[in-house]
Amino acid sequence: MRSAAPARLRGFSLVEVVIAVSIVSVMAAIAAAALGPWLAFRQGLETERRLKELAAAMEAAYRDNAIAMEAASGPVLAYPGGAIADGTVAGDATFQAVARFSSLSSALLGRDGFNMPVRVFVSPRLSQTVGGVVLYYHMAAVVSGGRNGRIETGTAFDPATGRLTIAGDDKGFVLDGYRVQRALYELTASRMQRIVQGWQQYYQSRYLSDPSRSVSIDYFGRPGAPAARWDPGNAVAHTGGAPAAASAIGLGTALGLAAADMTDAYGNGILADNSSTATRNPGHPDPAMAAPPYTARVIAQLPGGAVLELSAIATY
Repeated sequence: MRSAAPARLRGFSLVEVVIAVSIVSVMAAIAAAALGPWLAFRQGLETERRLKELAAAMEAAYRDNAIAMEAASGPVLAYPGGAIADGTVAGDATFQAVARFSSLSSALLGRDGFNMPVRVFVSPRLSQTVGGVVLYYHMAAVVSGGRNGRIETGTAFDPATGRLTIAGDDKGFVLDGYRVQRALYELTASRMQRIVQGWQQYYQSRYLSDPSRSVSIDYFGRPGAPAARWDPGNAVAHTGGAPAAASAIGLGTALGLAAADMTDAYGNGILADNSSTATRNPGHPDPAMAAPPYTARVIAQLPGGAVLELSAIATY
């Protein structure tokens, strides 16, 4: 028997293809319209997450390098190994110096949830006086241009005040250098005050334990010149006419303080002085300043070259 001829395969006609493509296009458009707002919402949340992470990392890096930051007077965040200037549009390496304080890479910190680069604004070095001491600081802002990737005209950073105004769908945050520096200053001042109070109490205890109880003897340190007017058994060394590291002259042992108690909030050793011309001491060249009540100083170097000094005064 002769086998039957195979059935002839039939393809799609051009009209059918056009109709199918049209249907798919319409469905894609409907899906895009439905998913677009959801996707934008998710990208907005990711932008907020990254900005929050970046804000914490930049502040931590600022605090960790507080002295170096204020060495620059211009509009720049002087992170060691990676300074960031005003107006910087972030690249992959822009936040390399702060990325070690974050779980995100420098490249991710520099882009928002829409995968667009953020922009950094920085003030010049500003200052405020607190308790007679000048505190230097920088203000900065980081801004995301949102879904369109463009910073809106109404978005503005005031370098004189650190105020950030946000417009449209832009998002951003302010890095408040004053708040960081004020906290570090207050921590430094509290440690210095503890040293001063302890040194005054130590002076009084040395005076009371001396049978002579002579007010002409300086109990802030061991003998300098003239030797007869210093305390020979004192645990605190004579500073040699200039400030010296508090930890190096025996203050820690005398006052029962740990090394951390004699370190300022910037990581530097606090200085002490019991014999320079800035104190009242028996060796002072001015006779009026060589008479009691004697004084000593506790000193810390602040950012921007400012100095904080507290005086210890003889207590009888």
